[in-house]
Amino acid sequence: MPFDPSQLRRWFAAGAILSALIVAGTYFYARHRQQNALEQVPEKIGLEVQQTATGFTVSKSEQGRTLFRLEANKAVQFKQGGQAELHDVTITVYGRDSSRYDRIYGSNFDYNQQSGEAIARGEVQIDLEANPTGLVSPDQAPPQARGEPIHLKTSGLVFEQRSGDAHTPNRVDFRLPQATGSAVGLDYVAKTNVLTLASQVEFETSGPNPTRIAAEQAVVDKVPREVLLEHPKLQMAERTGQAEKARLFLRPDNSLDHLLAWGGVEISVQGTRNATLQADQLELMMVNSNLPRVAIFSGAVKGTVAGERPILSHAGRVVVDFSSNRRLTKVRAEEGVKIIEYQPASTAPPPQEKLEVTAPIIDFFFTAASLLDQAVTSGSAQIVLPGSSQGREVLLTAGEFRAHFDDAGRLSSLHGAPNARVVSQNPGEQDRVSLSRALDGEFDSRGEISSLLQSGGVAYVDATRRAWSDRARYTPCDQMLVLSGSPRVTEGQMTTTAHLVRLNRVTGDALAEGDVKSTYRDLKPQPSGALLGSSSPIHVTARSMTIHRSAAVALYT
Repeated sequence: MPFDPSQLRRWFAAGAILSALIVAGTYFYARHRQQNALEQVPEKIGLEVQQTATGFTVSKSEQGRTLFRLEANKAVQFKQGGQAELHDVTITVYGRDSSRYDRIYGSNFDYNQQSGEAIARGEVQIDLEANPTGLVSPDQAPPQARGEPIHLKTSGLVFEQRSGDAHTPNRVDFRLPQATGSAVGLDYVAKTNVLTLASQVEFETSGPNPTRIAAEQAVVDKVPREVLLEHPKLQMAERTGQAEKARLFLRPDNSLDHLLAWGGVEISVQGTRNATLQADQLELMMVNSNLPRVAIFSGAVKGTVAGERPILSHAGRVVVDFSSNRRLTKVRAEEGVKIIEYQPASTAPPPQEKLEVTAPIIDFFFTAASLLDQAVTSGSAQIVLPGSSQGREVLLTAGEFRAHFDDAGRLSSLHGAPNARVVSQNPGEQDRVSLSRALDGEFDSRGEISSLLQSGGVAYVDATRRAWSDRARYTPCDQMLVLSGSPRVTEGQMTTTAHLVRLNRVTGDALAEGDVKSTYRDLKPQPSGALLGSSSPIHVTARSMTIHRSAAVALYT
């Protein structure tokens, strides 16, 4: 049969047309299967799916507001078992009240149309951002004022489209405007806008003096912006701290506004003298530059300072103020303040030898180098001086005490006014009291009080003995009170004046010096009494006079 080239050309043309039809049929069949698979999704999980030229979008809405939106920028290929691969995925969570604009994005996700889960393969980024104007803005509109979001990075994230929740058991790295850190495990609940960092939470604040914080767990609540830490531990340079719980309150830009810690709050400072402060609660206010402004300790506040002279303090509330560069400027202790400084053990057992200060309020002021500069009491204050060698305790009271300290933190001066009062006490004996408008304390090189000077209408009371003068100097070491400035002493029917009068507040002995004049009044006639036989007042002058109270003897010289 002769070969006809035109017939061959017809076969090739028909074959080409057939091949084109097969390819086209295969393509459209695949497209049909892909679209059918996508269209099956909403039937199973109640979502809206829109196919595009470069990918598809899945979203879920309630009452006209979008709860979340999943976008894949590249083609979707379904595998066996209803699995799909999503590339360049962005998930935006708006929340039921449109108050959020949280985004989850990553390069590759596996999508299971049966469970409605999108599982990340590889690294995933998460941005948590609030949208306060969400309800009054168009649906899916970004926040009007965009701040720096809370940023997280993790892997193996599972996003549940039915609920909008997400979780992963893997490591999570996160970044806030003022801190960076990590944790293990993440759980995000879209309905409540709560993000939980499951365990091993660690983060460090930014700035020249970073603070490191570790916690067993962290719960981030975005409405309002709060972070709850379980058993947090803090470390900053020589300072450490811990509590049962702490809550961080964030500003709209996610920077730290203030912190509230409670349950076994403890702050420790390591230095030349280690110190610890314990309280039921701590509230820390911050400035915009991640610096502390005010710290408030409340509820059974207890402070201890170690060293040769240990210090123990109690208060109901302590307020600590900082300058703009984190420098300590002032500490106010309130509500039944008591401070006890124990003397060195070589002198006497600490429970017996102590300096004790009590007041409703005490303000401590610090120098530019954060050294203690002065302390001021408010309200009726009392200072208990260590007992002398005779065991007598001395109490100082005044309307206000103002103490100054040297560069080594030792007391250098003390001023008390008005209504200054010095009381010597001994069990089983009457108190010996000296009153004045003001008193001033002098201290030695060790910071121990060496003498007290009372001035302005000094009055002294010791049982039946009364004394008055312009000034009085008291030395605790020997319990001696020296009256000067027209001193006058009365005891029984005797009145004595002199240039100077010394009174021993323990034995009751007295010594008058310089132009001593004594007057005995209200005497009964005693015919055999010689010099004292008359009932008229008797005047005695001498250079000095010594009275021994125990023997009821006055010796004039």
